[in-house]
Amino acid sequence: MKKFLALFLALITVLGLCACTGGGGKETRELTADDYTEDGRLKISVGVTSKAWVLGYDSEENAYTKWIEETCGVEISFVEFANANDAVTQITTSVAAGAKLPDIILLDTGMNRNLVTTYGADEYFVNLGEYFADKTGKSKIFWDRVESEQLSEVDRQLVLSTMFEADGKSVYAIPAFETTVIDYVASMPWISTTWLDKVGKDAPENPQELYDVLKAFKAAGCEYPMLGTNNHHYLGYRVTDWIINFYTYFNNKNPIQLNDGKVEFAFTQDGYREGLKFVRKLIQDGLLTDPYSVQVADVNLLANPADGVSKVGIVFGHLTLFNIDSVDDVIFEYEHLPTWGNAIMHQPTVMMSKFITEDCKPGKRDKAFEILMTMFSEEGSLRHRYGEKGVDWVDADEGAKSPYGFEAKYKLLQETWGQPGFNRWAVGGGFNYMAEGESAQVDENTHDYVVKKFDMFKKMIEDFNASAEANNPETILPILQGTREEQDQYDIAITNIDDRWPKAMAEFIQGTKNINSDADWKAYLDELDRIGLNDYLKYLQTVYARTQK
Repeated sequence: MKKFLALFLALITVLGLCACTGGGGKETRELTADDYTEDGRLKISVGVTSKAWVLGYDSEENAYTKWIEETCGVEISFVEFANANDAVTQITTSVAAGAKLPDIILLDTGMNRNLVTTYGADEYFVNLGEYFADKTGKSKIFWDRVESEQLSEVDRQLVLSTMFEADGKSVYAIPAFETTVIDYVASMPWISTTWLDKVGKDAPENPQELYDVLKAFKAAGCEYPMLGTNNHHYLGYRVTDWIINFYTYFNNKNPIQLNDGKVEFAFTQDGYREGLKFVRKLIQDGLLTDPYSVQVADVNLLANPADGVSKVGIVFGHLTLFNIDSVDDVIFEYEHLPTWGNAIMHQPTVMMSKFITEDCKPGKRDKAFEILMTMFSEEGSLRHRYGEKGVDWVDADEGAKSPYGFEAKYKLLQETWGQPGFNRWAVGGGFNYMAEGESAQVDENTHDYVVKKFDMFKKMIEDFNASAEANNPETILPILQGTREEQDQYDIAITNIDDRWPKAMAEFIQGTKNINSDADWKAYLDELDRIGLNDYLKYLQTVYARTQK
């Protein structure tokens, strides 16, 4: 009770929500003079996640706010949630308390699909199905983009199957979706040429050479011979996954394999165990910092030392970990370290991130939907990712190519992602195709850092494709999604296994359990069997068999 009360009071403080109105705001449904500005524009309230590098959503200087207001003819006021992790909690607390919600809610990391379905069915979120049925009118922007030839059929179905409810008609959220080769590479290792030169070695090309190079780095005084984190599933930070893939195909977001038509889990295979053994050895020998003791912020900080002196031999993560303002631009010391194992590409995530709430009066809903469609447009999506048009980016020159050889859709004047400013909202997400520079023309006058970053990413993609072609299995299973009835039937087994194996990975890596002990490994496998491994595999095999018909 105290925890609930504390959350509720925090919610009232942060959001200023009135708890006396009841969910759905039934007090006055008709528009009044208070819903309009003096010059006749509708007032729309938008709930957003606070971002440290968005200096003011409602500032007259915020370029995205001004663009939305001018494009849609509205006046926007903002309600700020504390942060991305707490936003959904604050919304659920508000719903439970009967508090009034903003007209529109934009989330940074999305909302769980089951929760979206529940809140939609309970009429806290507006059913947008009728809007999406109007394909040539109100939702034309959406359908033009989703049905574009640029989007693969697999990604198209991913978007539609995620946002539409089981009846095929109801929609309670507009998704954020970015297809990018770069962002979904599972592990991104970068090796310091400075430290290689110091120890007189070339970049390693197999596990033994990796061990020898790291040992030499440590002997030469490198504080962090290898650094990554297992506390982030995307953007290339997962060092452990990279190592496991020396020995077996392992995708932590979809850890299943197909062996002679039989669906199996990677985390029960001998190769998986061998990978964990090597990870544990590196940690014990002081060559790898425990990836569970490190956060993304730690990696970014250590990759940008205040004195400009490189402290990390091999660092894992998206190149945004190198700050454009870092001393002496440490990024110039690093190059991509090719893998000699499997190359894992995560499936893009469709985030349920944009909602119109039932507290948005019916007379405002068309305009609220127009705002969300404007955000979904190509220009809205580019502004979301790259900032202010004409300042941070412009239209690409005719016939221009990106650094990766794709047709350029815009010219990047400067990279501003993560830099404090007033050029975007950075919440709610857009709908970007090749969103991490694959479709960017780089201005010849932009910062050397941007050019260097794209060169490094280009080499990474080339290395990734070569490794995937040489090592990956012929058949890589997609995420297998069963019917609602099947999920309900096997829900306990699914939940138990998905909860247990990642915890066991941490136990073996950190030494709580001994990965070199046959008894400990057998106890782990036996535990999986007891909590439903065979039931989970039966479910997946059934779903896979259906896809083959």
